[in-house]
Amino acid sequence: MAYTTCVCSRAKSRLQAGSFYRRLCIFTALLFMFFLLACPSIARATTLTATWSPNPEPNIAGYQLLIGAASGSYTTVIDVGKVTSYAFSVNDGTTYYCVLRAYNTAGLYSPYSAEVAVSVPSGGGGGGGGGGTSAGVWSAVGVGDLNGDRHADVLWFNTSSGALAEWLLGGQGNVTATPGLSWTCGPGCSPPWQVVGVGDFNGDGYADVLWFNASSGALGAWLLDGQGNVMAMPFLSWTCGPGCSH
Repeated sequence: MAYTTCVCSRAKSRLQAGSFYRRLCIFTALLFMFFLLACPSIARATTLTATWSPNPEPNIAGYQLLIGAASGSYTTVIDVGKVTSYAFSVNDGTTYYCVLRAYNTAGLYSPYSAEVAVSVPSGGGGGGGGGGTSAGVWSAVGVGDLNGDRHADVLWFNTSSGALAEWLLGGQGNVTATPGLSWTCGPGCSPPWQVVGVGDFNGDGYADVLWFNASSGALGAWLLDGQGNVMAMPFLSWTCGPGCSH
């Protein structure tokens, strides 16, 4: 079970009840994982797991995790207590927006962390033939070392939802995990944009995703960090102009 640690910055401020030495916790990622039973290609339940670095103040009493279905609107508030990770059930095909805040023994709250948005793929993020998806929705679109373990993995694309998911392989044909990418190819993206390749385009040891726009001839790369997070999308300096693509 892999977790990420958030990067935090400190800030001093005065509150009505006295001083509270705060640091603003910024999620680097929210990971969603699949609890598998019987067969690694069938996802039975899906959860999101949030992790963060603890505040250093001795009077920290706990944290609140706020979750919503729209950016800036958090309809669910979970008091997770004095822990640094929390898992909660989610629905496939849904995007979740999350922030975190700390509170101390005096009842003072820190500001919200930076918002993190995570899209859970439809069908549990598995690939074609697994995860409860219908035939033809998921397609294998590339092979490459997506997590830096020197074993080739499989990238899947859902033509219906625009979600992308990985089959991480253990080197002997065993699927060890099926994480989804943090970005999706949403409305306006597909079908003009299509995945045409997988490769390490920035030399960091992790395979990235190459996209091609058949209408404009442009190519862009989703640069991945080895944990399913899209870090940037640079475009290639050349395009496939008139007379190039058919």
